[in-house]
Amino acid sequence: MFGVKSRKVIAVAGLLLVALLLTGTVHAAKGSSSGTLTDRLDVPECGTDSSAGSYRVTFKRNGTWAGTFDGIRFNGKYKQRLNGRVLKLRFSKKSRARFVKAMKQWATEVCETNVDITKLTYSMTFKLNKKRNQLSGTVKSRIAGRTRYGTGTGVYTGNLSGKWSR
Repeated sequence: MFGVKSRKVIAVAGLLLVALLLTGTVHAAKGSSSGTLTDRLDVPECGTDSSAGSYRVTFKRNGTWAGTFDGIRFNGKYKQRLNGRVLKLRFSKKSRARFVKAMKQWATEVCETNVDITKLTYSMTFKLNKKRNQLSGTVKSRIAGRTRYGTGTGVYTGNLSGKWSR
């Protein structure tokens, strides 16, 4: 059914899969970080606002994370890249709803009128340095919304950095 060459290809593919699985397990990003958070909301139709605060986040080996950012609690799941040094985070459903609510409140302040969020996309990427003692991260979000005056868009950017500990 399979020739010698096909079996070798299948064997090599199987070994690569096992190596990838083991790499993800060995380099699991178990640990925590706390530090500073600076964030900014740009709403071209209304204005810009920025703030500085703090964060604390914990990562578990099972692929979950939990943290507090500017006093708001969030959690979700994460995936690892680059030997566990790059972490791609996703919100849980409840945390995403909290994030949308926070963006709605902030946009309402910036625009000085009630803002309804109609669409929100986001990405969260955190990185450990090579020594694995510092964490930095970026949260980016594109937001569409409407007010009694019409529709508009906004961009949220959050940057964080702090110590990493296992």
